[in-house]
Amino acid sequence: MSLVSFSDIFDNLAFEKSAWQKNPYRKRYPDGVYCVPWGADKAVDGNYIKLSANGDQCTISASNKLTAEWRVDLGKVLSINHIFIQYRTDNLIWSCPTPGYYGENCSTPCPQNCQEGHCDITEGTCLGCIPGYKGLRCENSKNLPTF
Repeated sequence: MSLVSFSDIFDNLAFEKSAWQKNPYRKRYPDGVYCVPWGADKAVDGNYIKLSANGDQCTISASNKLTAEWRVDLGKVLSINHIFIQYRTDNLIWSCPTPGYYGENCSTPCPQNCQEGHCDITEGTCLGCIPGYKGLRCENSKNLPTF
């Protein structure tokens, strides 16, 4: 029996992507100048060993706000295995390195009738079907009777 971590199989899709956050924490220097030392970019820089404000590897929202919102633009529709969000710290999004595959080691192709070739990367169920097909794996033609 061998142990494999998610990071050995899945890629961090958010790495160095464009990120944004609402109400970032702003640090004020004695001269009155503000900066954002823990901005949204910290959540996608790939550093996650020291997940604390002192570790300089996380994004932090402003204090005394009712909401905290953070976004990342992955650039396209993707099948995502899991998202790791730790309160007031780093955020990681893991998926298969090549779209259109799922399963152990991301080695099984998604069903051929999945819309845009996308499927759940754990189960292989389609996220949508191409026109004329239906079912969890888009295996049924809409023109054929189903039982």
